[in-house]
Amino acid sequence: MYFVGNDIRSKEGINTYHDKIDDEVFAFTVEAFTRRNELMSKYKAISMEEICQILRIARDARFEKISINYIEGLDSLEDFRVGIARLSEENLIDAIGHNIMTPFASFQEKLLVPEAKDIEYYLQIRYILNEFKINSYHPSAYEKGGVLSNDAGVNYHKEDQLELVVLTPEKVYSIVSGKII
Repeated sequence: MYFVGNDIRSKEGINTYHDKIDDEVFAFTVEAFTRRNELMSKYKAISMEEICQILRIARDARFEKISINYIEGLDSLEDFRVGIARLSEENLIDAIGHNIMTPFASFQEKLLVPEAKDIEYYLQIRYILNEFKINSYHPSAYEKGGVLSNDAGVNYHKEDQLELVVLTPEKVYSIVSGKII
């Protein structure tokens, strides 16, 4: 069994989950490090301090791995770096699950940070994760259209290799391990 979400928050709940379910991974949905009150419901918009406290409880419960689920495009690169650095420095993250914010309606476009409209933003996210030695995982087909188009995909083949492929009418971009080929 593998639980992903943000509903298990108390020490009792986290310890019960670890002991009764016997899962190795505690996966917590963070989505964004900043603008949490703007982007999320009151229930989900807990502070970064509260997130860190929950992840500390999970670490103390002896989960082998702690992962967060994150939506790329909602934070600036600097805010992403600060958030990852904080979690990494406190040993509160082993892996990150990626999703790309994909506006399905025009009003959702304003949720993206301006730099997320450039493919370089997504490559820089990977560089930051490599810098802090944070592993990546994600579903194999999560891109549903929008900023990167319906034919885009991001594939992490190994812990240290990123392949980002974007097909446009004019060009095919393939970035593998930070090199455009």
